[in-house]
Amino acid sequence: MGVPLHRLSCCIGSEDYLVSRYQEKQALLIVSPDPRPLREHVLDRIAQACPALTIRVIENLPYDDYRKLAGSAKWSLTFGEGLDGYFIEPVLSGGVSFAVFNDRHFTFLAAGDGLSVVGRSDGKDDGRSRPSRRARDVRALLAPELRLCSLYNTQRFRENLRTFYRGYYTFP
Repeated sequence: MGVPLHRLSCCIGSEDYLVSRYQEKQALLIVSPDPRPLREHVLDRIAQACPALTIRVIENLPYDDYRKLAGSAKWSLTFGEGLDGYFIEPVLSGGVSFAVFNDRHFTFLAAGDGLSVVGRSDGKDDGRSRPSRRARDVRALLAPELRLCSLYNTQRFRENLRTFYRGYYTFP
């Protein structure tokens, strides 16, 4: 159409989050409120398998309260778009996030960076669900060089904004 486009990321970065050690976090799984056909079934299975786990669906919670809760939770699970605040913010606070893979929002995983904590929505098991692979993937999520931190970076956002205002667009 001849219209230049520019990718502006969110103004969010790991420097905005207080990271607490995994051992200090609560045995809490926070869950996005997004409706999905198998959502209740999945949550029931998790509750049966982990009776000591507190599962909290986030609803009607002010953002500041959500952010504190996300910082104290060991895990999060999003049934929404995938690469959303329910996934990103707990990771940036030192937690582990789980999501259903969505190639529209997990574009950085489509290039082969996939982690098995991002489950496939089509139910296919590509061998990545084995415990040793899953443990390695969880360690990768907790690593400081996590790709997510390079995507969501305040400095990168500021640079994107500068290039936009200078007229240097991502897609001419």
